[in-house]
Amino acid sequence: MHAQMDHVLIAQSTAVKMIKMLLLGNTNVGKTSMLHFFHRGKSLDNPLATIGIDFIPVKDKNDRTFAHIWDTGGLERYKCINRHYYTGANCVMIVYDVEHPTQNAYDQVQPWYDDLVDMCGVEAVQKIPIFVVGNKAEKLAKTQQMCASLKPLVERKNQRFKHMFTSARTGKNIQIAFSSLLCASQQTQNSPLVNVRTRVEVKQNTPVIHCCY
Repeated sequence: MHAQMDHVLIAQSTAVKMIKMLLLGNTNVGKTSMLHFFHRGKSLDNPLATIGIDFIPVKDKNDRTFAHIWDTGGLERYKCINRHYYTGANCVMIVYDVEHPTQNAYDQVQPWYDDLVDMCGVEAVQKIPIFVVGNKAEKLAKTQQMCASLKPLVERKNQRFKHMFTSARTGKNIQIAFSSLLCASQQTQNSPLVNVRTRVEVKQNTPVIHCCY
């Protein structure tokens, strides 16, 4: 049974400005599983890494596409993510594994932030919302606190950072994380989409588009 999808608060408009959301993070942190849960409303059994770029269109209840969420599809393990992947990004989600056996949260997140700055420039990066997400939260105790090593990054001035814990297995905060980031991106762009607010249902079972470069 599919989990009930949360809703994104955006407005009705004929001039929809497309949002490009990037998923960044090391291999096996759960990016594809998170995207699958957001897209399908259920967990992904036995996820397999793909070669190329995967992205899903996010549609409203009127079947209009207003966002694309891009997943590296396993390319991060080959160190071949190119500038085209970063170009035009309106918001970014950097995902880390909360119980990685050898790397703490900072060591998983900071290199991806550095790559983002290198590819897009510091001024551009400061203008977009960035969510730092600790996935696999089902492995943590009920009391969850952000890793101390992340605080200097997340609390950096002039940046639109937010931290959150998620679980692609249980669905914890998956819908909230993606929906909140999309809304933050719209507000940052001063999009006409936020002038008149309405409830927009994110459609499930939209075909995933595969690209290779």
